[in-house]
Amino acid sequence: MKCSQAHKRISEYIDGLLDESAVHQLEAHLEKCENCSGLLAEMTSLVKNARQMEKVQPSEGVWLSIRKGLIQKEQKTRTKQTQISEFFNFIKYPRGLAIASSAFLVIIISTFIFYYGLPFLTNDPNDPMKVAHHHFEEAEKHYQIAINSLKQNISDYEAKLPPELAAV
Repeated sequence: MKCSQAHKRISEYIDGLLDESAVHQLEAHLEKCENCSGLLAEMTSLVKNARQMEKVQPSEGVWLSIRKGLIQKEQKTRTKQTQISEFFNFIKYPRGLAIASSAFLVIIISTFIFYYGLPFLTNDPNDPMKVAHHHFEEAEKHYQIAINSLKQNISDYEAKLPPELAAV
């Protein structure tokens, strides 16, 4: 086992999350490697000290601050919804509909050009536009995973809030 692999598994080892085979591999590496053994000792000490720390409850002022921030965010959201509603009222009129349709058409054409390029003739897999598009798609996947994780953490946290704050 390489040190880089051992570093990734030490935390799981401390938490007892490794299977028996992985434990044996890591322990064999730790017997031979002073650096990784030292890292294990440091992390074990850190975890032990963290578990011994006193749990602190936030003050009432913190909860009030959170509530105030949530209320402000809700007001901003309502303002944005009003702006969207006004936009759709704008496109009910023939001139507004023409402008909105033109803007939509420009966006569609621009997107097509961005994805496929102007010549439409290149099939080169090393084409910078295709490479950039691939990287963009990968970044989008990671972004969506992070957003979903944050949403889950927020919903888990909201379940722990007092009912009067969770209602906000």
